[in-house]
Amino acid sequence: MLNFKKIGLSITEIADLTKLSRPTMYKYLDMYIEGNGAYIRHDLFLLLEYIDHNENLSKKDVYVFYDEMTKKKG
Repeated sequence: MLNFKKIGLSITEIADLTKLSRPTMYKYLDMYIEGNGAYIRHDLFLLLEYIDHNENLSKKDVYVFYDEMTKKKG
C-alpha cells in the first residue's frame, strides 16, 4: 500500500511534483486506492504504481523516476 511517510514525502510534495492541486491529488489517491486507475492522469498513475510496488524507496528515487518518465514524454 502507498506509504508516503516511509519515503519521507508528503501529499503536498507529490502534488507539487506532478503540478496538481492538493485537493485533486487527494481525489486521484482515492481513485487509485479504489482501483479506478483508468481515470487518473497517466503520469501520476505510473508514479503511484512505482511507489506502491517498490519497497525501500527514497524521496530521491521518486523524484528521479518522475523526472525520467516525464523527459521521455516531451
